[in-house]
Amino acid sequence: MSSLRKMAEIKKAAILAEAERKAAEIDREMAELERLTAKYGLSVTEPPMPAAQEAEKVAKTISLGEAIKSVSETISALANASITARAKAASEAYIRQKNQPATLGELHQMLERNGIKFAGDTPRNTLSAILGQTDSLYSISREKGWWLKGVPVPAPPLRRF
Repeated sequence: MSSLRKMAEIKKAAILAEAERKAAEIDREMAELERLTAKYGLSVTEPPMPAAQEAEKVAKTISLGEAIKSVSETISALANASITARAKAASEAYIRQKNQPATLGELHQMLERNGIKFAGDTPRNTLSAILGQTDSLYSISREKGWWLKGVPVPAPPLRRF
């Protein structure tokens, strides 16, 4: 039993020594960075987030329900993102606002009204393929449309005569 303890202590010591070495390396790099910024009058900022990461961040924010934005706000926030990222995020925002499933035709019309148009002979098929690749949406059926993964489908609104 003591040999197991000794082996564990040796492993622990090696891990701690490696962590201390890495921490010292970071301290040296930070000191060098501070020296260079002071010497040349530079400032250090975070690098800009690539458009794809920004789109993913906005989509996650929307899907987590932290801030349900309007479709136009979502599209504006993703102005530099790909058409695919904008279509995914705008479709999800639209469905969340509507709080009902949306058909492919309805989503296609909404996107076109908001300036997102797909080239080619079959833009609805393109949209369907894009939505099928999202982590947050799924197609209930052709008639009922697209809905949010992991969220119970609400009952359809009652029709009064």
